[in-house]
Amino acid sequence: MATLKSFTCGIICISGCNFISQTERNEEINQQKITLEDVKEKDQDSKDSGSDNNADKSVTSTKNHILASCCSDSGKYLALSDDIKQLYLYKFDAEWKIINRRPVPRRCTSLTFTSDEKYVLLSDKTGDAYRFCIDDETHAGELLLGHLSMVLDIVVARNDEFVVTCDRDEKIRVSCYPNSYNVHSYCLKHTEYVASIIYIKDHDLLVSGGGDGKVIIWNLNGEALCEVECKTVEESFLTDSPMAEESDSYPVKKCVYNNKLNLICVCFYNSTRVHVYKLNVTDGVIGCDLCDVILVNKEPWDICCDSCQNLNVLQPVEGETIVVYNLVCQNDTVKVCIEII
Repeated sequence: MATLKSFTCGIICISGCNFISQTERNEEINQQKITLEDVKEKDQDSKDSGSDNNADKSVTSTKNHILASCCSDSGKYLALSDDIKQLYLYKFDAEWKIINRRPVPRRCTSLTFTSDEKYVLLSDKTGDAYRFCIDDETHAGELLLGHLSMVLDIVVARNDEFVVTCDRDEKIRVSCYPNSYNVHSYCLKHTEYVASIIYIKDHDLLVSGGGDGKVIIWNLNGEALCEVECKTVEESFLTDSPMAEESDSYPVKKCVYNNKLNLICVCFYNSTRVHVYKLNVTDGVIGCDLCDVILVNKEPWDICCDSCQNLNVLQPVEGETIVVYNLVCQNDTVKVCIEII
């Protein structure tokens, strides 16, 4: 499945073993495409035969896939991990250049950078999380923590004081960093897998979205401060019945945050809508109000917010693969303008 990432200078679209970076400098748009190598396999019988000709013919290539990706907050670094259990680190200086590549223990599910951008953190399908030093290519990776089920997302919080992980078994764990065997708190209110988690630095809050169709806002002590059932609030918000979908719930696929407008944008599995919520923090009271429902052509592959207050939606529609929604907040209402690129 294709994904989108934004960084300070532009946007990155990732699909299969390719990523395409689009940047704008001096009103000129530049694109860069990088392709990771395919998986090469040799037939064991041919290798054992001792014939170089047969060995060459027996080599087959299987399409590689990028499984997880992340940009650092400064936009300086990009991390990728793929099907052949490799971690790639790129640095941006007018264009992306690879700085190192190293093996990882297992296939990756999620990546994030520490706030000081000295380490990249990686979670895998067995529930473990590791950290790798960015500058030291020989650094083999340190095991930080382990879950009993697959970790689906990982973030750091409060200037690297904590690492937050969520898994397929409804749990969110807030662990101390880097001594992550010390668990600070658990966030336990979801009833299905937790697909996405984000940390809002300005308010020191966590936002999670899960397969139960809920978006929940937490503090780092594990207290649920606000809970939104997405289908229920949409039914109350919409007056046009044609937009209604017959579904028991909206399983959350991805949550992203627009820090300039205090907006939380959410996309869902098996749904063509994107919810836009306004985060309200007043005298310690947390509110999360649905302020718009964006209807797209197909179920989005991914969404991201960029530095220009835009919501970028990646969808499987030829000619309209990336749709950009300019979000403008006026008197607590959100105005949406559409641009297709």
